[in-house]
Amino acid sequence: MTKKLRITVFLLLGTMLFGIFTNVLSKKWNYIDSVDNIGMSLRKYENFYGNIDVFFVGASNLQYAISPMYLYEHNGIVSYNLSSGGMSIECTKFLVADIFSKGYMPKVIVIDPNILFDEVKSESSFRRIMDNLPLNREKLKYINNYLEATRNRDLSSDRIREILAWVSPLYRYHERWNELEAADFYSSKDDDYFMYGYYSYANIASSNNDRATVEYIDDMLATLGESKSYSSLIIKNNAEIIEDLNDICIKNDCKLLLLKTPMQITALEHPSSWSKLRHEAARNFAKQYNITFIDLNYDVDIGIDWAHDTCDHGIHMNLNGAQKVTEYIGDYLSKNYEMLNYPNPDYDKHKELYDKYMAASHIATAYELKDYLEYIKKSNLNIVVIMSVANGMRNGLSDKDMETLAEFGLKSDFKNMGDSSSFIAISDGNKVLYEQISDSSQTKYMTIEDDSYYIESSGYLDGNRSSIVINQNDLSLNQRGINFVIYEKDSGMVIDKAYCDTYVNEHDVVHESAWEIFEYQQYLLGRK
Repeated sequence: MTKKLRITVFLLLGTMLFGIFTNVLSKKWNYIDSVDNIGMSLRKYENFYGNIDVFFVGASNLQYAISPMYLYEHNGIVSYNLSSGGMSIECTKFLVADIFSKGYMPKVIVIDPNILFDEVKSESSFRRIMDNLPLNREKLKYINNYLEATRNRDLSSDRIREILAWVSPLYRYHERWNELEAADFYSSKDDDYFMYGYYSYANIASSNNDRATVEYIDDMLATLGESKSYSSLIIKNNAEIIEDLNDICIKNDCKLLLLKTPMQITALEHPSSWSKLRHEAARNFAKQYNITFIDLNYDVDIGIDWAHDTCDHGIHMNLNGAQKVTEYIGDYLSKNYEMLNYPNPDYDKHKELYDKYMAASHIATAYELKDYLEYIKKSNLNIVVIMSVANGMRNGLSDKDMETLAEFGLKSDFKNMGDSSSFIAISDGNKVLYEQISDSSQTKYMTIEDDSYYIESSGYLDGNRSSIVINQNDLSLNQRGINFVIYEKDSGMVIDKAYCDTYVNEHDVVHESAWEIFEYQQYLLGRK
């Protein structure tokens, strides 16, 4: 081997190792460690095929509320959600400029007006974006502006090290060895990313406040001026940046739209709470600069159910709320702007993965028994559905509930079952494979393909227990009423654990958590 060849091989190996270590050690900036949503979203945006008519750029309120694929399916609009948790207005400006510099020709850019009032300067809010975009002149300019605003201005050794830490993630994160988790070693298949920036949260956590309470507390804090974390006064620098963004859009034959997504939480609980005073300030600002402003809290009622449409007590939309927001904005865009509504091969290619994910997500966020069983039945997923009763299910079971169970395919005589009778059922979603009511405790063992199932059910007088064991793992929530476990056979994953306490008259389907859906998303993305 010649000296020249040895040097070439050495450089190639060094470059490969540098890339591997950078990818593993770089912080992933995820809400949940195993879900690389932000990084995959930005990398997909870098390599998107075709033009994008609408961009959504803002903080997590937009990220949770707008589903580009749902917008495409229902309105034919090709869009992308570039929002990220805690995004600063400087990051918003950078991304809007980046959109046009990459040659995209959007008709509309949508941003969250809350950004007029919030001053975000944390490193994490900047790095969520910067660490996932390639180095170029605009990025260097933005990094320098950030450092000037937050650090000393001289070119000291500390300043040089800070610049290097932004330019090279490996330099910044080389000491993360003791923080590494399994997710750091996953290789994301960005080409299969089908969410297009939307952060779907299949969880239900109702708002603890009504609108009057939010207005009273927020307006009191804003009026007294004693809260450093909350104000209804527009920050001058932020207003100037929005003016600049509006000018950039006008120059590129694009419209800027301010969209406030539904939010119902007080400023005592969250600093970005949305109040009547903020609404009025944003409306007056938008009117002054001839910018369209839509407030889904005060201007338009889209039917948000604050008991079921939010994932974290009124801050963000869950799947149910996001579909309502996306449907409204899709109809508004179609009616008020000249959308091209052309087929996009990237979207079409990912429809099958998206449909599977949404089918599982609908199951995990349905709260009425009828909706829950209907979503299971029409999901077309390769699933096994197991039901097991603990304590009893008959006492609060209505005629409507019994009709729902019959429509699902169950033939048992629920009307004449005892209040503390046990019940077991197994279904593949379309066909009931086994069902049995008993006045005493009962068990059932079944093997389906390569998976083993052991189910136990006992009423209040016979043990008061539900057990649903799949491949030696007990997955039942063991709550009073009907316990459900939904097992997806292709992935070997549980996509939902829930119960419905039909022993009482008022009974929602209650799900354990959204974790199963996050894990299933990773399977569909090839990361499991």
